[in-house]
Amino acid sequence: MNEEQEGREVLVHWIYTREEWRVFLRWRKLKRGVLPFLIHLVTTLRLRNIPEIRITHYNVMTATMPELFNGLYRELKRVDIKDAGSLNILEIVYEKTEEKNTLFTEIHIPVPKGKLREAIRLQQDLSSIIPYWLPQVQPHPLP
Repeated sequence: MNEEQEGREVLVHWIYTREEWRVFLRWRKLKRGVLPFLIHLVTTLRLRNIPEIRITHYNVMTATMPELFNGLYRELKRVDIKDAGSLNILEIVYEKTEEKNTLFTEIHIPVPKGKLREAIRLQQDLSSIIPYWLPQVQPHPLP
C-alpha cells in the first residue's frame, strides 16, 4: 500500500446509538448557547438515520459530507480527547487558510461507549502526522 492509499484508509468507523447521538447533539448545542439548544430539542425529535462517522488521516466523514482537516489549505494542529461528563469528545483542531485569512477550526466527535481505547490509538496516529516543528496552538473560542 503506498502513502496516498494509506491516507485514505479509514482509521475508525464508529456507529452510534440514537441515544449516544442525542447526548452528543445536546452537549454541542449547550456549548453554543441557549437558542441553538432550544432548536436542537425540536430537531432531534426527528432523528431517523443511524448516525455514523468515518475518520481518515485527512478528513471526518459523516452522512452529509466530509470535513477536510489535513490537506489542501488545511493543516492538522492538535488532537485531544476531552471528558464531557457522560461522554468523551475527540477534538481535532486544524488551521484553515482562505485567501489572506487563517482560521483555527475545531471538529468535535463523540467517542462511542466502549471505544475509548480505539479513540486513544486514533489520537496517537493522527498526532504522529503533525509536523514536530509546529507549535501546539490553542484555538480561539468561537463567538
